Amino acid sequence: MTDTQNKTEVDLANAYEDAQNVVSDSYSKVDDLLNRQLDKVFSGINTANPKLTFLTSNSAMASDATWQFYVAHNDVLFQLKNLSLTSDSNQVAVDQTLIESKKQLMIIQDFLTKLSGAINAAIISSDFSQSDLDSFKSLTNLARNTITTQINNLNSQQQALVNLKLTNKNSVTAAQTKITSAQDTLKQAEDDLVSIQAGSDPLDVKAQEISVQQRQNTLSDAREKLADYTVRAPFDGVVATVGTAVKGDSVSSADIIATVVTKQRLAEISLNEVDAAKAKIGQKATLTFDALENLSLTGLVAEIDSIGTVSQGVVTYQVKIVFDTQDDSVKPGMSVSATIITDVRSDVLLVSNASLKSQNNLYYVEVPNETLSGADIVTAGSATGIELKDGLKQQTVEVGLASDTITEITSGLKEGDLIVSKTITGATKTTAATATSTQKSLFQMGGGGTRN
Repeated sequence: MTDTQNKTEVDLANAYEDAQNVVSDSYSKVDDLLNRQLDKVFSGINTANPKLTFLTSNSAMASDATWQFYVAHNDVLFQLKNLSLTSDSNQVAVDQTLIESKKQLMIIQDFLTKLSGAINAAIISSDFSQSDLDSFKSLTNLARNTITTQINNLNSQQQALVNLKLTNKNSVTAAQTKITSAQDTLKQAEDDLVSIQAGSDPLDVKAQEISVQQRQNTLSDAREKLADYTVRAPFDGVVATVGTAVKGDSVSSADIIATVVTKQRLAEISLNEVDAAKAKIGQKATLTFDALENLSLTGLVAEIDSIGTVSQGVVTYQVKIVFDTQDDSVKPGMSVSATIITDVRSDVLLVSNASLKSQNNLYYVEVPNETLSGADIVTAGSATGIELKDGLKQQTVEVGLASDTITEITSGLKEGDLIVSKTITGATKTTAATATSTQKSLFQMGGGGTRN
């Protein structure tokens, strides 16, 4: 029995060491990909604003690939490095490391898919030849195969651990069964010897043997039932609260015996169907807390419900955001507000929503139908505005992203154009005008809820 246990323990320890090696290898592969293999595909890889080194006709795919490269280089790589350095020999901790590593590799895999789409739409020019394009395609295909292999390796390691645990359990059970059987046989022989030596009546001896066997069966049944009374949590953590059940009470699967809090914190928020359609796994988020005014934490979207919840005709989806850093001042059940970054635009032309109008699904702004002097422009920006002699005309525009107060203009206006932001109706019939300007802008989508 001891030899069997020792062998199973050694085999399992070796398997978990192999699992850690697979996680470390995944980090090495991703680090080499992001910091060396893609250094010709992206410029400024160590900055907050990496860019593709080629032009592409698919601007949306290029924007997604650039943003996901930033996330991969600054967040995913950091997570994989920490996971590869985990020294905890606890089996549950290693199992969780395998799961988290696979999640991070899935984000890298999605990034490479977006990058491949941008490369396939690359524009051939004097600075970017067909040979360059073929080289980039080959590079991304090789990278995607590498990441797929690493994901398969993690899956294989997880399955190997499951199979080994089952094999070890069966081996130990078989050894225990043999011991029990041998003990029963020895006991029976000893009883037979006593009976022979005492010259007992054979019927009495048989009756006693049956009685002993029945009691042994009863003992075995009791041991099995005793094992059913042990409650185990599926993960490591700290017992935060204990339920109302006391020793001796009967409980069901719906009863709460204790609440266990894990070290990894996450926020759970609700999004309406419009905002949920924009949210994606891997997007960055900023978290603020009603009870902690000066605390702001960052995180990543880790899970989005596939099926929404309908309440009073309104559909909402639960979204889980994993904290990048753990702060002990954040407690379970605190109210949290989350801002999820769904898209980024830089160097765009903006106008206030008050200036933008629509008619028949077309957008337009009103502009002066005359040339204004510098003094007029200054007056137009004042509280009283300026009176226009020739009235206004409509200028059709195309719009892009929008927030609650401003909207991106993609065509129809240029920097420095004068537009009407407000019309003042009075005795002088004056109109106030303002000038658009180019500035950097970050459009965000917000959601709020309670962290669980």
